[in-house]
Amino acid sequence: MNIDIFQLPGILKRRAHYVVLAILVCLALAFVFLLLQKPYYRSSTEMLLDLDRSGAVGNANAAAPQVSAQQSVGSQIYVVQSREVLQKVVQDLKLTSDPYLGGSGGGWRRLIFGGAAKPPSGDAVDGAVEALRKNLTVEQAGDSLVITVTVKHRNSEMAARIANAIAQTYLSETDQTQSSASQKTGSALREQTEELRQRLLAALAAAEKFRTEHGLISTGTQGLVVDQQLAGVNQQLLAARQAAEQQKTIADQASRLKVSDVETGAIAEALQSPTLVDLRGRYAQLLDRQAELSTNLGSEHPQMRAVRSQVASMRRTIENELQRIRATAANNYERAQANVAALQGRFDALAGTSGEEGEARIKLAQLQSEAASINAVYQSFLSRSEELGRQQDVGAGNSRVISAAVPSSTPIQAPKSLVLVAALLFGAALGSVLAVLRETFSTTLRSEQELIARTGAPVLVTVEAPSDETKANWVKEVLHRLPLAQRLLPSGGKGPGTPQQDSFARAALMLQAGRDPSMPTAVVVLSADAAQVGEPAAARIARQLHVLGEEVFLSDGSMRQRAPLATLAGERQAAGHEAAAPAGKRAHPLLDILRFQRVGASSRAGNSLLSLIPAGNAAVPFYIVDACGTEAESLLPTILKYADGILALSKIGTTNKDDLATLITRIGPWRSKLIGNIVVEKKAA
Repeated sequence: MNIDIFQLPGILKRRAHYVVLAILVCLALAFVFLLLQKPYYRSSTEMLLDLDRSGAVGNANAAAPQVSAQQSVGSQIYVVQSREVLQKVVQDLKLTSDPYLGGSGGGWRRLIFGGAAKPPSGDAVDGAVEALRKNLTVEQAGDSLVITVTVKHRNSEMAARIANAIAQTYLSETDQTQSSASQKTGSALREQTEELRQRLLAALAAAEKFRTEHGLISTGTQGLVVDQQLAGVNQQLLAARQAAEQQKTIADQASRLKVSDVETGAIAEALQSPTLVDLRGRYAQLLDRQAELSTNLGSEHPQMRAVRSQVASMRRTIENELQRIRATAANNYERAQANVAALQGRFDALAGTSGEEGEARIKLAQLQSEAASINAVYQSFLSRSEELGRQQDVGAGNSRVISAAVPSSTPIQAPKSLVLVAALLFGAALGSVLAVLRETFSTTLRSEQELIARTGAPVLVTVEAPSDETKANWVKEVLHRLPLAQRLLPSGGKGPGTPQQDSFARAALMLQAGRDPSMPTAVVVLSADAAQVGEPAAARIARQLHVLGEEVFLSDGSMRQRAPLATLAGERQAAGHEAAAPAGKRAHPLLDILRFQRVGASSRAGNSLLSLIPAGNAAVPFYIVDACGTEAESLLPTILKYADGILALSKIGTTNKDDLATLITRIGPWRSKLIGNIVVEKKAA
């Protein structure tokens, strides 16, 4: 089942005794704890850690993985709490006989308020170690290299002694462990260094022997002589090829050079020579002279013929110079090609020689590489061995106690106010959970929403239950034995204008507004469990209708005594009952089944049938039938057949869901007549 959060206040109000009881139990346990608890004392010592003992001899762990200071301090905290350190402290201080850590004290108080459990026989040291670990706290002081060792004990002096003993034991164990490790490492390194030295000498000798046998002459760091020659010839060959390409370009340019190019000055820089430049200048002067004379003299003038002869002679001279330049360029190109060919032949010869010695060269390179590798490892081991030797001479690191523990005079106890407040809050939470669980698995109605969902009818009014449930139920039992007296008595001592009367007045107004004023209206009030509800709703609604000016007849659910039809008709006529119905209409059929009493009439001759019949009245009456645990329930199908409306009376937290389902099933054929629900709630405190 799902519980809406808005239902929680109502649930807690109905089941407040769960919350109160849980709070009382928790407060009682809190008082017992406060009375029996014993004080504790805490003493602390502070240590400064030296995480780098090799700082005086250099960084010996340069190749090791780098570990942050936080990780190192965290590791040392675990070392302080290690079994080896604590076991030595237990043995030195004889803590197996300590009342608090050794488990000699006991009982249920130890289980509740702390202390070590008594260990099995033969395991006293292990038990004391475990108890000491539970009462030990090791913390880092901020981001520093200082750690604080705190011990909790019932004796303040013993707490200080244990804290100081743990610090001293940790320092001595750490120094001893590091010294032993350094000695073992140094011995192993010296042995490996000597072995590597022998291997290095053997590798160097093998490489030198192989070089001598195969004639692989070397000049030291520059390598073999053959390789040096091959590299030099290769560089010369590259330069010769570049020069040949340049000479070929010059020869090609010279072959395409003409006198007209000289006239225009389009001569490549590589082809220019002092002679050609001088000839070009003189040729230009002659051309200028010829142009100057042609403006004043005729073409056959002797000076003109002389100038033309000089120009032609100069052209031949320039052509001869160009032929010389072409020949020179061609010769230079041929010499460059010859030089390239010579160098190529020498390079090929050296390359062949180097190729023939390739296998020997490869083998020599392998031998030299092996020797170099062994030498690198040998140098590393030699350096590490020397550093470890110097580190052993330095001795222990700088880890030390910077603040020794002293006995504390301040006891540590749980704050009484905090314990009581926590007990109060926990009790309230526990009680609320129990109340909700009880409500979840309850078989009674939990809310008006659930009532509406099960009946399919709205809630018309909500009234408060009588303050004294026991007395009300007892009175109801007595009145059920006197049916007419219950309906004629005042309603529970409620005066005019009380909340109950106001609620039933609203129900009466709804009935009055929804009726057909031309026809008598019969309303049946039902309840799934009348004994649990304990509310005379039918009588209260009848009184409120009477106050509104309606003619109301109330039946307490008692049956009419069977009589012959003639006698019954005579009685009804004598009492003027036919006059109570409108003209042309017969009386309501329920008058033949149930006893009715006119609300507001004085009671006379209670056993007389005639006294129960109202005087003639032309008004259209209301017939209210109380079927809540009365005789009318035995004829419920017949009564509902002639009824015009049904009101269901339920009590939140009391009415059983199964009983309500049975009631809804019984009125199933007349479900459409169900007007609404009247809800009874417990009176608020």
